[in-house]
Amino acid sequence: MIPMTLPFFSSPSLKTAAIGLAVLVLAACQAQPPAPPLGDVNFNNLPPIQLAVSRIEVVDEYTPPLRAPNVEHDMPVSPAAAANRWADQRLRAIGGPGVARVIISDASVVENKLPVETGIRGTFTTNQSARFDARVHVRVEIRNDRGFTDAFAEAGAARSRTLPETASVYDKDKLFIDLVAGLMSDLNAQLDANIASFLRTYRR
Repeated sequence: MIPMTLPFFSSPSLKTAAIGLAVLVLAACQAQPPAPPLGDVNFNNLPPIQLAVSRIEVVDEYTPPLRAPNVEHDMPVSPAAAANRWADQRLRAIGGPGVARVIISDASVVENKLPVETGIRGTFTTNQSARFDARVHVRVEIRNDRGFTDAFAEAGAARSRTLPETASVYDKDKLFIDLVAGLMSDLNAQLDANIASFLRTYRR
């Protein structure tokens, strides 16, 4: 009996073509540029707010539902985490009889589904499939040694962004980062002004 061989493996030209195709596929995969960094939410570029208190306390009173329509638990940086970071990076206790308490009472992000166009028109239209409504509220209290509030400053902010139906996971995470960054920029500006006005006795 004459042994049979498969033409694919016995033909040098086909072997060369297969190797060349594999190299091209590998090169195409390697040529894809890496996704740019998502960015972050921080306040290191801003000067600290010095308060004449013994310490800074942060109390997060907001409890995320951990279910739809809320989505803050799925975000790279939630409003609550950003508010905690604001307190850590912006407030400084330089010594005094009281305590500065930072109370986060709202840090929610709610997803609202939007109607998507169907049919022929919908085929040629990029719809916005969801709107994300973000809110944050922070109160800074100065409490004396007896636990009473001597002064306070507070502020709140709200922002919304829509997401197109063609968005990737990266696009969604980038939108979340930008949404929280804008939200906290608004909150920071308000708190800066209100602390200067209502806690001026404790500022140094």
